[in-house]
Amino acid sequence: PKQGKSKLKTLAISDCSNFCIEQNLDILWMIEEKKELLVEKILKTGEPYKGEITLLISIKGVTPLLALAFLADIADINRFKKLKEMNAYLGVCPTIKSSGGHEILGHINRQSRKLARSLFTQSVYHIANSSIKLKQFYQDLKARRGVGKARIAVLRKIFGVMRRMLLTGELYR
Repeated sequence: PKQGKSKLKTLAISDCSNFCIEQNLDILWMIEEKKELLVEKILKTGEPYKGEITLLISIKGVTPLLALAFLADIADINRFKKLKEMNAYLGVCPTIKSSGGHEILGHINRQSRKLARSLFTQSVYHIANSSIKLKQFYQDLKARRGVGKARIAVLRKIFGVMRRMLLTGELYR
């Protein structure tokens, strides 16, 4: 903020414009400070899960906040006997309509947990680049089925990897 205000004084603009810019910068800097405090508070709240967070952030692209969001959504990993149960709970499985031996796959179920799915969807490209196989899987599926379906498929794979890591205690390889 001090550098910004000194830089602002060197500009040749009207007093009214200077005042407006200074007010907006003050608001922006206040929001940045509040954001940093919020991140610190969230990380401090997740302190009891430090071991699990350390495991999950070994995946390139997974930040401590993403790991905490995942852990907040699933609570206890042992309550899901199968990966399909966990994926359905997180809302990354398609709805299925079947009648007379005919199945129709629909959109993902949006009436489930949203936190992990929405946050991980935003960073799926970075996570997909964490391994050559995962990146190739994403690129192939994106070319065949589109970006949206490729993202959800990568999320299912990543959530499966994260589940396995939490159950075995192994770091990502």
